[in-house]
Amino acid sequence: MPDMIDRAYYERRAKEQIEMAEKSTDACAKRTHLILAAEYREKANGSGAKAA
Repeated sequence: MPDMIDRAYYERRAKEQIEMAEKSTDACAKRTHLILAAEYREKANGSGAKAA
């Protein structure tokens, strides 16, 4: 499980990506932001691979 600092970072980044997706008018960009948000959420929950 990631430590609390990592978890807070990943949760914040997920939220930012969701906000960007909501503001996006381009379907491809919106999908990309949502994919990134999901990956950040996985990392926040400890199920994503830790970046080197």
